[in-house]
Amino acid sequence: MNANFISVVQRSLLAITLCVLASGCTRTLLIQGYKNADTLLYMRANKYFDLSSDQVPFVKEKLRENLTWHRTAELPQIAQFLNETARRGNDQFSAEDAIWVQGSILHMRDRVLNHIYKDTAGFLTTVTPEQMKNVREQFNKDGQELYAEFNATEEKKVEFRANRLISFVEFWTGSLDESQKNRAREIARKLPDPMPTRMAYRATGMGTMESLVAVHANSARMETFLKSYWLMPGVPPTPIAKQFSDLTWASFRTSLREMDPVLTAEQRSKARKNLIGLANDLQQLSAQR
Repeated sequence: MNANFISVVQRSLLAITLCVLASGCTRTLLIQGYKNADTLLYMRANKYFDLSSDQVPFVKEKLRENLTWHRTAELPQIAQFLNETARRGNDQFSAEDAIWVQGSILHMRDRVLNHIYKDTAGFLTTVTPEQMKNVREQFNKDGQELYAEFNATEEKKVEFRANRLISFVEFWTGSLDESQKNRAREIARKLPDPMPTRMAYRATGMGTMESLVAVHANSARMETFLKSYWLMPGVPPTPIAKQFSDLTWASFRTSLREMDPVLTAEQRSKARKNLIGLANDLQQLSAQR
């Protein structure tokens, strides 16, 4: 799958990452989306690749297998992570807590990627140059909002970053007051602009995919690319992927550390309830057959 679709697969399989990136989402919608992930991911794959009759059975079967594995094996792990985060949130989050959150999410990500990279590489060997033309078209369409932010004024870029931070915090705590939103804007102003690195990261992934498909690369080459681009342990990383990851996580740690002190006791309590509630939802979802 191309760089953008690969990112969607990662976020959909990693429910906690989807939570982190959620904007204007509710817990109920999140769980409902996970329940329908096989359909949603298939629709997105077909939108990108215009799947052939030979590819459809493989994609559907692998989505079913991987989502079943994730539901039974990974959702309990995510629930445990959410409960521990709630426990740590009884007091203010320390720098060590922020590092722990990052490490925990990366471990969950690595388990998922290790489970899906061979299937993903196998699918990519079946993609034709003609299909990649459609992929490129969808890739450019999906990147329009990113291009808008990339080309925005510095003040507008700060607004974009602040709104993402506010949306993330409000997902857990409920509405922030104006002074708290102003604090988010102050933090956003200090954060580095991620867009040049993000756009370079996307362009590198897309360009590499087009080159590999053009030469009909085998599974081994596809796997090497995915491991490097996904920053999987034990493989030399794609430099721009490492740069983007480091920048993103540094900004996350800074935002978490600097927003946490301005939250009220009521907001902390609501965040804990939401974390524990989502953990319970995921445990129940994992037990369903």
